Amino acid sequence: MRADFDTNQGRSTAIPAPGSPQVSGLLVVDKPPGLTSHDVVAYLRRWLQLDKVGHCGTLDPFATGVLVICVNQATRIAEHLLIQDKHYRCTVRFGVRTDTQDSTGQVTATHLGAAPTEAELRRCLDQFRGTFEQQVPRFAAVKIDGKRLYAYARQGQTVELPRREVTVHRLDLLEFNWPDAVLEVASSKGFYIRQLADDLGQTLGCGAHVGALRRLASGPYTLQQAA
Repeated sequence: MRADFDTNQGRSTAIPAPGSPQVSGLLVVDKPPGLTSHDVVAYLRRWLQLDKVGHCGTLDPFATGVLVICVNQATRIAEHLLIQDKHYRCTVRFGVRTDTQDSTGQVTATHLGAAPTEAELRRCLDQFRGTFEQQVPRFAAVKIDGKRLYAYARQGQTVELPRREVTVHRLDLLEFNWPDAVLEVASSKGFYIRQLADDLGQTLGCGAHVGALRRLASGPYTLQQAA
């Protein structure tokens, strides 16, 4: 974890004593798996003895990587940081579909037929570059009528899922060894890697989910700045 208190110069300075009103700035955290983004915020609130601590873009509990934390006065720029582009590396596992679209969910379908070829996958990826409307997943923090989508999903309730305009600046296939494909994605805010995996699986007719997800960068903040 690294404190970046001079965002204009891009260098860190000494951290004042916990609880001090002088503690303001950004922390770039390499979130480990198993923690929610809120878990990280809660830990830092206790550690810094401050209430004004928040994150700039949720990472799913199973995911790892860059989580930018705003402290004290830096919370004023949180909205600006939220709209920054994101950069991910993920493993998409084909042949199995889950209700959460990731490896933590319940299996809802399996594929026993022929595997798609690498050429077919590359053609499929072409459909998910540029600007388009993406459906928000059932398990998401987006609110409908004041209630988060994941709460509806956990209660077995069906609601109409919204669609949002997103932009994929880069979508590269790094490796394909059935049933796994390793992708690198650079996207606008609000893009769901889990939904991309599910859409790829549905388009190829074999189902898919995210097996692993790592955020490499959030705006200008990268893993090289985190610890």
